[in-house]
Amino acid sequence: MNDVTNTGGLVIEGLSVDYDGTRAVEELNLHVPDGATLAIVGPSGCGKSTVLRTIAGLIGASEGRVVLGGRDLTGVPASKRNIGLVPQHYALFPHLSVRGNIEYGLKARGVPAAQRRSRVDELLEFTELGALERRKPAQLSGGQRQRVALARAMAINPDVLLLDEPLAALDPQLRGGMRRQMLTLLDATTSVNVIVTHDRQEALAMADLVAVMRAGRLVQIGAPRELWARPADAFVADFLCDAALIDAVLTPEGVQALEGRWRIPSSTFDDVTPPAGDQPARLLLRPTALALSHGQPDPPAGSIEAHVRQAEFVGESTLAQLDLAGRTISAQTPVPVAAGDVVHVTIAQRRGVVLGEKEA
Repeated sequence: MNDVTNTGGLVIEGLSVDYDGTRAVEELNLHVPDGATLAIVGPSGCGKSTVLRTIAGLIGASEGRVVLGGRDLTGVPASKRNIGLVPQHYALFPHLSVRGNIEYGLKARGVPAAQRRSRVDELLEFTELGALERRKPAQLSGGQRQRVALARAMAINPDVLLLDEPLAALDPQLRGGMRRQMLTLLDATTSVNVIVTHDRQEALAMADLVAVMRAGRLVQIGAPRELWARPADAFVADFLCDAALIDAVLTPEGVQALEGRWRIPSSTFDDVTPPAGDQPARLLLRPTALALSHGQPDPPAGSIEAHVRQAEFVGESTLAQLDLAGRTISAQTPVPVAAGDVVHVTIAQRRGVVLGEKEA
């Protein structure tokens, strides 16, 4: 293994975890700098919660190590790691008040009463919970309980703050506002922050780095805009961007996809330089980049026929699931379409993205 004892932040090196007889995580490597927020995303069972629990010391590593601030934590008990954990359902102590919950970790560490009071007062003000300090968890809303759990985890000034599906227990109407509040709180920390979520909007909005996992393995890691613009494969494109990634050929005249049945002129793309000869490429199709035409006598140039499988009204537009030469593609369109319609699909001007065959 490399010497990472002089590296700041959180380093996970060659981490494999066997959990209940199953290899849940396989050879994970990543580095999160001090003060940065990492979001780990992926479908259920991909290993993201196992990574979180291994960082916390609640599960042992089968191979590899976890290093925090140059300190190898691999064999260190959870109680000695100085880690703040916010569980998915907050796990507040029902018999303690808001103040008592926030104070709990400090009291367990033997922090003098005056220092405890000062730190809790600071966090009550910071999380806007001062007026609720005497209430018990049962008397709080979901958003208020979340802030108490976050303040309790922050009270010990942890080296790393771990959040397991922090917004999953909230009603959808609350999530947007709470996401913005949590982002403000995390921006004020100097610790490494690690969020586990299956919600791509949370990951893209809240993190400095996003790690996408599948079947226990890291598929791609990078800044949110980097992953959005250059997904590594079709899985990342679909899971993180709700987009499709299809094989194509970049030609001097434009892009050919679906075995040449879809020919898209070069003028559609803003940043593509036509090559001298044919080159393998990939075409990234976002729902908002596709334009649909329906009921017109002549198909638009650069279009391909598709069949509407499903159509959902989503306010100002319709989200359509299309059968495009045997591929299922999502398109968000102002054109009113219904299941069973035949439409023609084009890529909106300057909205198409062409990736090199081996990019990302």
